[in-house]
Amino acid sequence: MFLRLLSWVILALAMSRCHGSLEAERLALLQIKASINHPNGTSLPEWKDGNTGNCCDWSGVECHKPTRSVIALDLHGERQDELGDWCLNASLFRPFESLTNLDLSWNQLVICTKDEAIRRDFARLSALDLKNLQDDEQVHGRHLRYLE
Repeated sequence: MFLRLLSWVILALAMSRCHGSLEAERLALLQIKASINHPNGTSLPEWKDGNTGNCCDWSGVECHKPTRSVIALDLHGERQDELGDWCLNASLFRPFESLTNLDLSWNQLVICTKDEAIRRDFARLSALDLKNLQDDEQVHGRHLRYLE
């Protein structure tokens, strides 16, 4: 009886976490949300800590079905204009080992990291498609050439 009860408790705890993407990626998604919304925005309301749904079902998130790891993030225009510039911290994207498509366009983006840090943070994402970011007229800063 005790083992059966313990099994149900473990199952309930496991289901209370976002089960679609890896835990490190789920936490990174929440950090990205916080960064986009800094200091007091309201974008991506369904991206919630403790969300019992599948992180791969969150808006703008696409996952590889077999591995459940994030392969695409479409954050096009998520930052609210009244919040001003969004200072990109490229290290927020480190946990996404399978990420191949990232759309950060129309977010009042500025690069606030040293050139070497940007190169390092995006270097291992060799298949990353940043064409939408590089074509964005609203991207401020001169460091985008280091993302190639």
